[in-house]
Amino acid sequence: MSRSPVAADRQGLSRGVLAVAALGTAGSMGLATASVPSPTRSPGEMFAFGFGAALVGVLALRSLPLRRVVRSHVAVSVLLAGRLGVMWGGAATTLRTVAWLAVSVAALAVAAQLDHLRRPTAGPGDRVVPSGRAGRPGLVRIAGGVAVLAAGAALLGGPALAGALPEGAAAGDLADQLGWRRDNALAATEQLDMTSRPRLSDSVVFTVTADRASFWRTSVFDRWDGRSWTRTDDQLRRIDADGAVVSSPEDVAAEGGVLVRQQFRVEGSFANALPAAPSAIRVDAPSPVVQWPDGDLVVQIPLGRGATYTVESRVATPTEAGLRELAGVSVPQVVLDRYAAPPVASERTRELARQLAEGRESDIERVRAVEAWLGANTRYSLDAPLSPAGVDVVDHFLFTSRLGWCEQVASSMVVLLRSMGVPARLATGFVPGDRDPISGRYTVRERDAHAWTEVWFPGVGWVPFDPTAEVPLAGEADAASASGVGDGWLDAVGLAMVVVGVVALALDGLRGMAIGLWAFLARRLRRRGGRRRSRDAAADAALASLRRVEARLERLGEPRAGPRSSAETAAAYARRVAASEVGEADRSELVAVGVAADAARYGGIPLDEGWATSTIERHAATPVADGHR
Repeated sequence: MSRSPVAADRQGLSRGVLAVAALGTAGSMGLATASVPSPTRSPGEMFAFGFGAALVGVLALRSLPLRRVVRSHVAVSVLLAGRLGVMWGGAATTLRTVAWLAVSVAALAVAAQLDHLRRPTAGPGDRVVPSGRAGRPGLVRIAGGVAVLAAGAALLGGPALAGALPEGAAAGDLADQLGWRRDNALAATEQLDMTSRPRLSDSVVFTVTADRASFWRTSVFDRWDGRSWTRTDDQLRRIDADGAVVSSPEDVAAEGGVLVRQQFRVEGSFANALPAAPSAIRVDAPSPVVQWPDGDLVVQIPLGRGATYTVESRVATPTEAGLRELAGVSVPQVVLDRYAAPPVASERTRELARQLAEGRESDIERVRAVEAWLGANTRYSLDAPLSPAGVDVVDHFLFTSRLGWCEQVASSMVVLLRSMGVPARLATGFVPGDRDPISGRYTVRERDAHAWTEVWFPGVGWVPFDPTAEVPLAGEADAASASGVGDGWLDAVGLAMVVVGVVALALDGLRGMAIGLWAFLARRLRRRGGRRRSRDAAADAALASLRRVEARLERLGEPRAGPRSSAETAAAYARRVAASEVGEADRSELVAVGVAADAARYGGIPLDEGWATSTIERHAATPVADGHR
């Protein structure tokens, strides 16, 4: 007996619902499974496994309501992605996150819209007409509209949602006890050997959500013997149950710096050093924590993959002008004795320090002079030769090889500054890493391990300086610009996707739902825009100041050294312009302006526009060689 047209139409519609819901659910599970790291399977194989398992589950559970089946599978995918998934950073994470959210929400929406349709086919006498006007083309519009709408909402609201997630500590996997190695970036150490080459792979060591980007510090060292760094005070102290970190007396920032909250997730197999933005004031970890006297953190029971911990820090935020005003302010003798005593150094290293310090009235001027000299006379290279046995590493780097990596560059800066009587020490840890524009989470890899210099200023405390940022890559005339594209384009794309999704849903008769969603997202955009305008007012003013200084520098330099190339840093261009000058002009002043401009652009240190402008105007009257006119 043949089926009635109504029954046949109902069966076709039910099959369409089942197909859309099954594919969306399987895609959700596949993308979540692909984010789980596996030592034996590729992400593609993990995706195929999750996709196939979910597809079989949806098709096999035909006796249950479609909504319940889809919800259970999507819930499992949320647990997989949230608990075991690794955020790898960059564009791949953005696309994976948006795709996962889009297919998950689309599957849920379709199942909820047409759940009244049962999978078994109707009999010949079935006279029930399915409600709504959606057929197979309508299902495509619903699924597509909801998917695009969800993806746009992810782009617009992802960072705010990630920042609102609860923080805490979790144990994670058991640590691999064989993971303690000298080259393990998350293994606590009391000594930094400068005669070995670092290991810099693309392996992810941890991810972090934070209020602001920072160096993630693991250790500081203050004693130099010409070949390695150690700590003067190496006694560990256990942190009480309340998690409060006891700061060293000279760590002024720990009392008055800007509060920064961070949540870390370990992705390596072994970690007993806990990276954190300096200066840490409170820690919550799944293992008992001890601290060095300088505030750096170590867990007594090593952490494994998946472990999480949170840290509250206070970060110094000085301005260039403020640091210059400290000229002549006395430094406590206890700080000078420990961090500014004459270091182990060769005679020509001490002579170089004397030359660079000559005529400099403040410590920040001495710091900029050292940065400028290193940028003009040394090069960065991981293939730099190791120092011969028995040779002072800093002397060999400064005067023989002039090639080195971050540890050699930063160590040389510390030794030169101490030779001038400036209190300084070496810090190691990681640069911020890649920021995912959806979650706002930073992904930090082995290759992000870094060393930098910390300089002490009265009333401010320890301020980080990264001399490597001014040292160009070996074999290149100038270091390439490191500026990245902001997240504003993601907002534009997200808004466009929201509009497309709303239109698609409205075409299917869901105008009420579309209008409601649009109103919600419009309010979200207005609130977020207001917060951004308030939060970024200072940043916009600083950027405008920086652009004015760079424009003045380029107007000065174009008739002397030609236009500035798009890949040329301000420091490199300033060195080129200064090279055109003749006579008694202090060329290092102009170079210092370029170095300070790069520090403002890439390091977030505010630029003293008045000082920079007066320096450029003073050099405008300086004669230049005929060949440079």
